[in-house]
Amino acid sequence: MITAIILAAGMSTRMSKVKQTLVLGSKPILQHVIDNVKNSMVDNIILVLGYKYNEILEKLDVLGINVNINSSYENGLSSSLKVGIKNISKNCTTFLIFLGDQPLFNNNLINKLISSHTKHKSKITVPIYDNMQRNPIVFDFSIFNELLNISGDKGAKQILTKHEILKVKINIPEAFLDVDIDSDIVNISRFIKWIFINYYLK
Repeated sequence: MITAIILAAGMSTRMSKVKQTLVLGSKPILQHVIDNVKNSMVDNIILVLGYKYNEILEKLDVLGINVNINSSYENGLSSSLKVGIKNISKNCTTFLIFLGDQPLFNNNLINKLISSHTKHKSKITVPIYDNMQRNPIVFDFSIFNELLNISGDKGAKQILTKHEILKVKINIPEAFLDVDIDSDIVNISRFIKWIFINYYLK
């Protein structure tokens, strides 16, 4: 079984609004992430919310998703990751860690990561762009206990230095666009509009 953990519990301190609910196109950015994962090879989705979770849930379609609330979200990304990991089924063989603010990392790219991970029997698989490790990250279930012992706001990154990593090149810069400040959602919207005009209206 392949499980995806989507981390979306943060406070969006650099934004004027709750970023998980910001609309991109016709739906919230977090819904884009959820739908991309739903349409991939992933079997089970665990969504971790925290800050203003009721407001976020009102605007999402989470049918069939295992929603968990991290009441300690102020303790950093690692606290949310632990909440997600503790809810992984014992039947899980592979799990992925997603951030809830990357709406353009589509199902085809997710499948590429999973297929590469499976083919090479890797412990950890990461996408690479511009010589930098990106998200989402794929883990073999054998890494489960190590991730339960992490702390702070670095998330799973502190585990990566301990293992050999399979690096999968993805030369699509827009796939890694995220939403950290108010202008990011405007820039992503402009990019999508440009794609539509140049590729679908010609």
